[in-house]
Amino acid sequence: MLYKSKSLFKLNLQFAKYQNDLSEKDRLFYRSILDNAFNRCIQSNQDIAALRKTYEDLLPDSTAKELFNIEADNFIKLYQYKAAAMCYTKLAAKYKTPADSAALADIENSKALWGAISDVPPQEITVLKTTTVTWKKDKIGLLQIPVVHHEDSCFLVFDTGANLSVITKTAARKLGMRIYPVKLDLASGTTGQLVQSSLAVADSLYLGGMLIKNAVFLLLPDEMLYFKHGDYSQEGIIGEPVMAQLKEINIHQDGRLEIPLHPSKSHFQNLALDGLMPIADFTVQKDSLPFRFDTGAGSSVLYHPYFDRYRKEVVQNGAPYKLKTNGVGGTITESDAYTIRNFSIGIANHSTTLSKINVRTGPVGAEKDVFYGNLGLDAIGQFNTLTINFESMFIDVH
Repeated sequence: MLYKSKSLFKLNLQFAKYQNDLSEKDRLFYRSILDNAFNRCIQSNQDIAALRKTYEDLLPDSTAKELFNIEADNFIKLYQYKAAAMCYTKLAAKYKTPADSAALADIENSKALWGAISDVPPQEITVLKTTTVTWKKDKIGLLQIPVVHHEDSCFLVFDTGANLSVITKTAARKLGMRIYPVKLDLASGTTGQLVQSSLAVADSLYLGGMLIKNAVFLLLPDEMLYFKHGDYSQEGIIGEPVMAQLKEINIHQDGRLEIPLHPSKSHFQNLALDGLMPIADFTVQKDSLPFRFDTGAGSSVLYHPYFDRYRKEVVQNGAPYKLKTNGVGGTITESDAYTIRNFSIGIANHSTTLSKINVRTGPVGAEKDVFYGNLGLDAIGQFNTLTINFESMFIDVH
């Protein structure tokens, strides 16, 4: 089933083709999913309200739970934290058996996260004109951009793979952030390691000439963003919630990051959101496959669904490899993989070839592994310009 496998782009095409053949109940349900995935959050909540108004007594318990999850995610993307926490409160009431304990723990953690900042006004970014800032590469090749508060500044990693922005305690003090001392247990996506975090809110930050108000950050001890491998530390990360409100970002390889006053349009839609994780539609061997899209990863990797799909070819042409994955706080996870050479991938209407890429043979850590891989800077950095558009939901390269 396309929805369960999160084949969002194929589901979008199938819905456009067959929506008139669906019952009104099913049409509203799938439209709420797609409106959420393609960042039409107000419309998605309207779909959910219409579905509940007419069909609430007919909805299976699993569907009712899923609607609360989607609704909460919409409110998070709209920066309405109190409403998101209320959705999780209602959702928690539906999980009552011991078998639901793991799901309930995740829900309670989400309720605590958003409930802790329920009094924080929605994030606002003021873009008065096309803005250009200069980015630089850090010690391990990741893009960093400067953010400024009064006379102080920090360089933060520009990371589409970060569901939330992140800041260290030292950098938070430097940037004058307000601290919310809630205790949150968060799982690292790459290693599954539990990390305890608090929250910090920036009342005002400047990115170039743009004012960012009420930006929410996960607050981590400094040592959690220190990576022993390479003797390297980060001050923090700009994640999806800030990027999405910029609407469009153009990253030029000459060191410019440009935010246009008027976002561009496109005839294709190859970017979606799984929660707060950007998912892109890429082409591999004429197959259209969903990948995580991650400017915070220096190198790309293929996940085990790719291995399962192309197992014979990978085993025949690849070389066995022990893949080491770096996590927060310097943790390293080792997994079985293959290395394959000359991997070609299509991005928008263009293509590029990686000299090599690793293919995991099984799941790692807390990752869901329904996607085929994680595309990083080694692929998108081969083009002069990368465009990420969160309004029309597309990425393009030139």
